[in-house]
Amino acid sequence: MFPAFNLAMKSFRLAPRSYIQGLRNAPRLGREAISDIRQFAAMFGPVPQARFAARHVIILSYLPLRYTNKIEALFARSLQERGWKVSVVTNQSTDLLAREYFGRALGAQVWRIEDFLDFRNTQAISAFVDEAVAIAHTSITDFKQVQYKEATLGLSAIASLTASQPDGTIGNDKNTYGRLRRLLRQSALLLDAAELLYSELRPSLVLCQEKGFVGACETFYAALRLGIDYVQWVSCHEPNSVMFKRFRKENARDHPFSISNRTWADLRAMPWEERFRKAVHVEFDRGYRSGDWFKYKKLSTDHTFAQREELAHRLGLDPEKKTAVIYSHILNDANLFYGTDLFPGGYEQWLVETVRTAATNPRVNWVLKLHPANVYRNARIGYGGEYGELLALRKAFGNIPEFLKVVRPDDKMSPFSFFGITDWGITVRGTIGMELPCFGIPVLTAGSGRYSNKGFTVDSATVGEYLERVRGIDNIDRLTEQQIRLGILHAYFAFRGRPARYDRMFNDTYSGQDDQRQHRDIKLRLGSVAEMMAHPQMRAITDFLVSAEEDFIEPGMRRADEAS
Repeated sequence: MFPAFNLAMKSFRLAPRSYIQGLRNAPRLGREAISDIRQFAAMFGPVPQARFAARHVIILSYLPLRYTNKIEALFARSLQERGWKVSVVTNQSTDLLAREYFGRALGAQVWRIEDFLDFRNTQAISAFVDEAVAIAHTSITDFKQVQYKEATLGLSAIASLTASQPDGTIGNDKNTYGRLRRLLRQSALLLDAAELLYSELRPSLVLCQEKGFVGACETFYAALRLGIDYVQWVSCHEPNSVMFKRFRKENARDHPFSISNRTWADLRAMPWEERFRKAVHVEFDRGYRSGDWFKYKKLSTDHTFAQREELAHRLGLDPEKKTAVIYSHILNDANLFYGTDLFPGGYEQWLVETVRTAATNPRVNWVLKLHPANVYRNARIGYGGEYGELLALRKAFGNIPEFLKVVRPDDKMSPFSFFGITDWGITVRGTIGMELPCFGIPVLTAGSGRYSNKGFTVDSATVGEYLERVRGIDNIDRLTEQQIRLGILHAYFAFRGRPARYDRMFNDTYSGQDDQRQHRDIKLRLGSVAEMMAHPQMRAITDFLVSAEEDFIEPGMRRADEAS
């Protein structure tokens, strides 16, 4: 009883409001969920014995989703089969579900991050928070750079706050600063707890799906500071697949979909083959027309397709002019955690200044395409108001500039159709920057990202250089054949080689209509977990996890003789 009481008191001291809300909304498992967990766990059989002085993996189970728990349990069992020890760390909201899955299936010891809270450093943390909030009053941009023990907790606090804001913007009021204060204090306490966790459990590897927001970023930052490999696994464009990225200090702000410089050098050394071009074009056509890409976000459902002339007429574009398309970002997108922005004010400042500069060039058509993920995000948080990007433009200009043709996120025209009207693309670091170059279309970027400085995008070193290129965008030529080949090579491996496929072992299923994440599950295609552990797809995943490689690349894809 006393350990449970102590844990409750720690959780309350960490975040009183969240703790009380958690008690009110305490997770409960219904009969159907319990039955499903028991059936899943029963397939695992006896737990393999860990080897003497075994390497140790910690699974950070921070999402209370059955899909996530099942996937992580299968990855963890594959490491157990290699003789690894497995431990699981949860938090207040995920503890019950994780204990059921990982305790039953893996026999793993399950900890809560709150177990490691230590409040002896509260005076120093309070001083840090006071100083940081004072900075926020002066400059939110400077607040994003605030660090505690080398961890940029200010950025994570901003991201966590804006993620809960319907329009993705941040206010300048007492309530906002109070929430930032609470988030920052909570994050600093959790960072101290994460260091104690790693000190006691001494892992060789940490595996997790989330690493950016308050409540998850702390175990990420602590791992980097202590030199522990941190592998993030994420859902990706390809169905029945995930992507893996191994993080260390030097690549902490890389995107999980990115191709590292070392991997890129290896790929560029491969002889060019025309099959790369054909395969990439087939991949785009398949991905956009099938509706399977990013299925868990429902980004490609119910879309229609149009040729260049039809779409240009629909948008009211001048047929005598070429067209520049601004592919915007959701203002509070998780890309806040990746790369370096040219504009210190982030996506909102980038969008406003890009539109302001575009107004000075009447020689081209200007289109603003809002990100389709707005629909998914707004439905998930129950928001039905105006999109944050349009609110930002109205705040800056009083209204949406008339010269700008706006394509709203709920427009049913496929993103693939917009490739046909785009003569120049503009983004900070969106996926479009690795797609359009495959068709010879130049893309201007306003920050580093998963594909910048790879030779096929128009990257700028300063705000001035970027805006000058926007102002004279009609002077930028189509890409050369060499640049197109680089773009195709990158896309070939990013879209085909980076996904770790599991489609021969199990498939994704969806039973809900609203929040696809909550209703996502897997259905096994093989008769037993033992068969999955022996399957080449699981062996490839496990080989990557136990290696030192930064990028998962499908086995055989690096070879020039790989079948198309």
